[in-house]
Amino acid sequence: MTMFRRGTCLCGRVDVTLEGEPLAIVACHCAHCRTQGGTALSLVAVMPQDAVRIAGALTDYPDTGGSTRRFCGACGTPVETVSLGTRREGTRVVKLGLFDGVDLLPPVVETFGRERAAWLPPFEGTAVFETMPGLDGEEAGRDLDHCGADAA
Repeated sequence: MTMFRRGTCLCGRVDVTLEGEPLAIVACHCAHCRTQGGTALSLVAVMPQDAVRIAGALTDYPDTGGSTRRFCGACGTPVETVSLGTRREGTRVVKLGLFDGVDLLPPVVETFGRERAAWLPPFEGTAVFETMPGLDGEEAGRDLDHCGADAA
């Protein structure tokens, strides 16, 4: 049986459905994720492209490095980050704060560990990368400044 998770933005105008299990749950510590979310890190689900359905109008913010931060234009809730890498790999990166039950989805990977707040220890059992790994698990490059930047 296929599992579905449904979430919404704060005002309810954007509805997000995830079909199936995430490829990974990632805690990103990059400055861009921290700033967009107004918090110490961003918790996201990496999903296959065709496993995400978004209904409702999103506003796009063109970030540096070829990425786009997508959010609800009415309430400002971050929804998804699109990058050259996600387009190339056929994945989508969706913010987990949209969904109930995030306690059932612990992170397995931490990205931009070099930017983790000093008071925040690594999550138990996660693979920690100093920058951004590719789907092959290899470090993409130390010259990246945030998770949406493209290494190519």
